[in-house]
Amino acid sequence: MSEPAFIASGDLHLNPLIWRKYRQISGDAFYGFTQVVDLGLELYVPIVLVGDIFDSVDPSPDIIRFFRQQMDRCMEDKLPVYVIQGNHDKRPSPWPHAVHDWPIYIGEGKKNFTINGVSCRGYDYATRDEIQEQLEHLGTLQDLPQVVFLHQAVKQAIPWEGSWNCDLEWVPEKVPLVVMGDIHKEWEAPVRPGQMAYYTNATHARNMSELGQKSVLIVNKDLTCARAPLTSRSVAPVAVSTDEEFDQFTTVLSELVSDTSPLAPVAFVRHTPEFAERVIAASLESQNVHLIREEVALEEGETLVLDLTEEQEFEISLAGMLAKVLDPDVYPDEFQMVLELLDETHIPGEILKKHRDKYINAE
Repeated sequence: MSEPAFIASGDLHLNPLIWRKYRQISGDAFYGFTQVVDLGLELYVPIVLVGDIFDSVDPSPDIIRFFRQQMDRCMEDKLPVYVIQGNHDKRPSPWPHAVHDWPIYIGEGKKNFTINGVSCRGYDYATRDEIQEQLEHLGTLQDLPQVVFLHQAVKQAIPWEGSWNCDLEWVPEKVPLVVMGDIHKEWEAPVRPGQMAYYTNATHARNMSELGQKSVLIVNKDLTCARAPLTSRSVAPVAVSTDEEFDQFTTVLSELVSDTSPLAPVAFVRHTPEFAERVIAASLESQNVHLIREEVALEEGETLVLDLTEEQEFEISLAGMLAKVLDPDVYPDEFQMVLELLDETHIPGEILKKHRDKYINAE
């Protein structure tokens, strides 16, 4: 059985209030990253952070302090940490390298480096044209790495035209493994015979469409991969418009209270006005649960339905609609900026800061 060479994690989005719509929920991102460092120290293998370490290009002092504390832990045990930048935190001077001496910045893609005998190369998030050029240039070199790290939305995982910014076929076929961040879920697939690609998954949920098991990727010395589960906050969506559904709701509450995560569980409850007082009373008996309520008035004959895929499907269709009026191949930066501005989970000011250099310096 092969030994682990390193663990890879992406999309940390370090921010105490990562559920921006719900300010009472905090700590998910910090707890997720703490587990990543815990696992690295337990296995004593290097950690590779594949982008979106921070949730913005201008993280707050509290976020920087937390990141420094985690890097102090790694430095004390001499555990290497490698970083690339994602689309949320990319700056000319990378934050991780700027605020602490320990993390090793590898996102410039200029040379190979070795982690536990495995040859690797990393690339920061880039526009479609830029990453295609960088990967095609890599293919002209004789000394190819065994692993390429990226932070991109690849065509093979997101096939809707206009929503991807990288094609895995641009990666040289003699590179056996591609490890990526960006899409916040577990995904893996063969690209060509003898070539595999993996998304690391996120460390926590940021909205209702991201619920499910979180994990980090363990890359072995023989380039096989496994996933190590992370503990995350329990989140339960519930609809209450009948007595039977109310009984189900109270059952869900009792199960959430017994949750093993140190983060308080959350119940998202959509209910009709008739059940408002009963929902509140039941939640008061479960003081460890954050209850987020949405009261819904139903027309006669309507039923109350929770569709957890609605937000994700909207984002996908939004990219497709935007592509019809703003060609992402011709205007990749503008397309990305507008798409982010239309996404209500992003803060407009941070998006404009991220893209400002291009427009401020434009003639």
